[in-house]
Amino acid sequence: MRRHQLRVPEQRRIIGHNARRQRAVNIPDPNVALSKGAGLRIGISASAVRSHTNQLDRLFRKDIEHIEIGLFESLEVADRFAARARARDKTVGIHSPLVQGGSKYDLLRDVQMPTEAAWMQIQQEMDWCIRAKIDYLLVHYPYASVSGDLDLPAVDNGIQKLSRLQRLTDIRVICEPKLGDDHDPAGIGWLRNAPTRIFSDAGLHICWDVGDHLLASRLEEVYFAQFTRWKHLISIVHLHNVRMEGRNYRWTPPHPMRSAMDAEYNLSRIVDQLPRHAAAVFEYTPQHVATPVAIKTSFNFVKALTEKDGNA
Repeated sequence: MRRHQLRVPEQRRIIGHNARRQRAVNIPDPNVALSKGAGLRIGISASAVRSHTNQLDRLFRKDIEHIEIGLFESLEVADRFAARARARDKTVGIHSPLVQGGSKYDLLRDVQMPTEAAWMQIQQEMDWCIRAKIDYLLVHYPYASVSGDLDLPAVDNGIQKLSRLQRLTDIRVICEPKLGDDHDPAGIGWLRNAPTRIFSDAGLHICWDVGDHLLASRLEEVYFAQFTRWKHLISIVHLHNVRMEGRNYRWTPPHPMRSAMDAEYNLSRIVDQLPRHAAAVFEYTPQHVATPVAIKTSFNFVKALTEKDGNA
């Protein structure tokens, strides 16, 4: 399924856009799927190959429709990958940073680099997404290292900036609230009391990271209470289980037998409730050596649950 062709001229630049009159572009409806057609799309994250240039072709699986990727070795590698994806009829989303060494967490305050530089990077990445005909740009937002460190007006200011960039480019912006340091709920915990309209009024979608939300919620009823509030705004799901290793954890495929992956959670009900307008992006870290058979079983498990009627 191909995304509709963008109407934006390919040579258009975003840098310095404030000097030009803003185009009149409709804010996307967060309830509309990112591509034509109905039903949950199945995708894979480049985390499965750590975005290594010599392994990127492994992402072009026959059983997936969508690829989410970032941390390319260079823009030239990114250009080649986007062209190959289009030739294979795969949709692509970019998980910022596009290129290795870029900012991941600096849109609200300086973490790895100055905030001003981080916003310039986002503008440049959206510029590239236009030329490469990419589905969306996903950003870690809002991010804080500890709970209680997110101020609603400051978060809203960033959301308005992202919304303006989305309107200028026709590239969808996906916001992924994140865990903080040492599994602190931080950005995910902030969602519990945040008004959903802060995103919906801006026309922004969110990414729901299943494993991170389970770690932040601790209890299933807390997880589902939060999920129910935000479900209509979820366009991307990062789908993985969690294997704890002391205070650290690894992403594991959502296998029907969690014991096979030495995983923490039973995901059957969670997968069954995923919104069908979204894309489910499989994430698993290569340090966890899952066999090709186990990975295929995980894909089939999710497809079997989500091909049932309901949960539009």
